[in-house]
Amino acid sequence: MQLFYTSFQGSGHDAAYSLLAYAVKKEYAIDLPALEKTPGGKPFFPGRKEIHFSLSHTRGYALCALSRENVGCDMETVTRPVGDALRLRVCTSEQLAAFDFFTLWTLKESFIKYTGRLDRPIREICFTRDGDTIRIPESRLHCAVYDLYPCRAAVVGAETPPETCIYVPPEALVDFPTV
Repeated sequence: MQLFYTSFQGSGHDAAYSLLAYAVKKEYAIDLPALEKTPGGKPFFPGRKEIHFSLSHTRGYALCALSRENVGCDMETVTRPVGDALRLRVCTSEQLAAFDFFTLWTLKESFIKYTGRLDRPIREICFTRDGDTIRIPESRLHCAVYDLYPCRAAVVGAETPPETCIYVPPEALVDFPTV
């Protein structure tokens, strides 16, 4: 698994797909394969089922996880204000005692992207901490959290996440017509 992120101006959607094109070229030495979307809206490569990916973007930053197995990732800007109503809608007070809000939010969103569904209230998706190790609802899965100030990013997948997330300068990206 590899994680890439970039900063951008303009469309986060376009930046995320440009970052995906960069990552696929770097990791597989191929141009971006044809994309389709599942009925739920998750993009995938129908002709390259061995390549899995997940995308996220937030206020000026984009994230791309690339893996040989299913993967989910999320990125959020930690400098934005979040009210108590949102905190308590997304997290229990017990969860907030063990994690900060943005760590939980990115982990939960990554898990939802991994599974491709939200089959229970987001508040009920539980992560626990055992020292520095984060445990996730599905014990066979791995996760990691990355502090990329001013953002927090997380990834959930069957593969062990990398130690670091690779920054890609915006000038290294090319324009890509999105789906």
